[in-house]
Amino acid sequence: MGTLWRKTWRDLWLFKARTALVVLAIAVGTAAAGVAVTSLIVLRRDLRDGYRATNPAHAILDTSPFDPALAQRVAERPGVAAAEARRVDSARLLVAACEDPALSVRRTF
Repeated sequence: MGTLWRKTWRDLWLFKARTALVVLAIAVGTAAAGVAVTSLIVLRRDLRDGYRATNPAHAILDTSPFDPALAQRVAERPGVAAAEARRVDSARLLVAACEDPALSVRRTF
């Protein structure tokens, strides 16, 4: 056994509390990293599945102004499962001292 190994073992033996704390810190850090990665995997899967369960739109067309009967004609086309007409209004409140909008509102009906 070389001098370096002898010193290492001697330090580990003499400073048992510090050695235990280092081992504990490494274990806690490894466990935290594992929990973070597992949470990321679960969160991605659940968000993806939740989004798919909402039956999201495959296409959104902005055709304003349009005839209200346009949605009915689009829904009657072959291969179209559903179509709905909606109106979207947007508004922003800008404050001179602030770069970002202080308030942003989007209303859909």
